[in-house]
Amino acid sequence: MKIDLEKKVSLAGIMIYLLFNLISSFGSSFLKVSFLDVGQGDSILIESPCHKRILVDGGENAETLYSLADEIPFGSKKIDIVVLTHPHLDHIGGLIDVIRFYDISEVWLNPVVYESLYFEIFLKYVCDKDISIKLVENTFSIDIDGVRFRVLWPVTCQYSGEYGINDAGLSTSISMNYASKGMKTCQISRCLSFDENVNNDSIVLLVTFGDFNLLLMGDAENEVESELLSSTNSLEFDDIDVLKAGHHCSKTASSQAFLEKTNPDLVICSCGKDNKFGHPHEETLETFDSLDIDYLRTDFEGTIRVKTDGLSWQRY
Repeated sequence: MKIDLEKKVSLAGIMIYLLFNLISSFGSSFLKVSFLDVGQGDSILIESPCHKRILVDGGENAETLYSLADEIPFGSKKIDIVVLTHPHLDHIGGLIDVIRFYDISEVWLNPVVYESLYFEIFLKYVCDKDISIKLVENTFSIDIDGVRFRVLWPVTCQYSGEYGINDAGLSTSISMNYASKGMKTCQISRCLSFDENVNNDSIVLLVTFGDFNLLLMGDAENEVESELLSSTNSLEFDDIDVLKAGHHCSKTASSQAFLEKTNPDLVICSCGKDNKFGHPHEETLETFDSLDIDYLRTDFEGTIRVKTDGLSWQRY
């Protein structure tokens, strides 16, 4: 009798799990965005109405995996697209674990010339797992389940030549851990930096669903903001609902002119508690206040979630 009861309980658990996944597969009418609390760094998970997942950046370390576990149902290991805005550690570090743990279909990146061991390791894992690589620039646009993803920056790549990703590029200590696994070699065409400040080589992504507009600035600073304001695409971002501010709400980004143009209802500052950089900078917060713009900080709020049906949006 006891064995039969245990079997029934186990079977009931399996049925509940399968039922949950079946219901989830039908989709919803909402676009969901989670600005993950990953400490001093950026990581944003976007889920389309039909549950396609797009992860923009991955923070600095494995903290991102813990944050993703709160957002992605247990047992699901699928992330459709990973976007690396730029290869600074606080955006790429956690993606190495994400690439290893999750099943990724595609990676978008701007392959800027930048010497970084983490960048090399990330690319090696992408190549080794045969993940499709899309090199994006400001002509790129795609619709996913009725959600439009439009790259506003960088501009057309100025190629520096082919750059091979192979075991010889790794230091001895890393080679012991990674190169011995027989990883594949692939060729990535590298682009020259816009102004030698890799923050300004960030992918800037405009996400639109119905009347809802989300602008993700990566770590792009005032120089990129000025370029965007003077571009022919500037009309595309003059009515932003949610703005993930550039460079963790540093004083080097979120200029008054850019904020007046984008006119966001809400600004997200992705930053770590008591971080050594002093982000967000007081000057930037004062600019938000002077323009009567609401802002939220991940170091105060933790993960910040919004959802929209394309007509209105709300926190949840």
